[in-house]
Amino acid sequence: MALSAGIVDQRFYGRISRNFDFWMECSGLAEEKLTTSVDKYIEETTKSNTMLSIFGYCSTSLSLQSRIDKLVDLLSVGKVLLSCQKPTKNIEAVLRLFLALVCSIPSDIPLHWLSEDITALLYARWRHYWKRAAKVPQFCEQFDVIVAFLFPCFLLDDLTLPAQNAVKGMLLYILALRPEIVRRYMEDKYEIWEKLIL
Repeated sequence: MALSAGIVDQRFYGRISRNFDFWMECSGLAEEKLTTSVDKYIEETTKSNTMLSIFGYCSTSLSLQSRIDKLVDLLSVGKVLLSCQKPTKNIEAVLRLFLALVCSIPSDIPLHWLSEDITALLYARWRHYWKRAAKVPQFCEQFDVIVAFLFPCFLLDDLTLPAQNAVKGMLLYILALRPEIVRRYMEDKYEIWEKLIL
């Protein structure tokens, strides 16, 4: 029998498992900052697919404003990690959570969050959900915030290939819709233009 969120409260937090705590945080049942959840996800490398599925599935029920707020908070965490020069694997973890947030938007083809390899599925399917998100004005208003995270990621040399492709793809989509946002990061940087466009 599935555990109902209606009978779970703060007393369960820290008493069952890290995955359970993570679910409580993502469901809004535990009063923890998003930074705490991101740290848990980064630390639990062996169970990262499980946590990624939990994060994405819980995000499907978010209102538009809550989704935007979470996006801004998540990318703020990512920018802090970048500024502190944390390992690339930590940055890539934030990128995966960001993709999960994008892919959790309502769609005619919902993502299969119980997939055993949700990471590969996110990298394969993100474009479908991105195109839907890009039709939402409130999402497009966050392009400045998104590029402020994605562009430093684009300059990292040791991102995995799927992550590189996703970052480049999202920057190209934003370049097509709001070119002035991306261009300000690339003035007189011809080699970076070449890397992005070619």
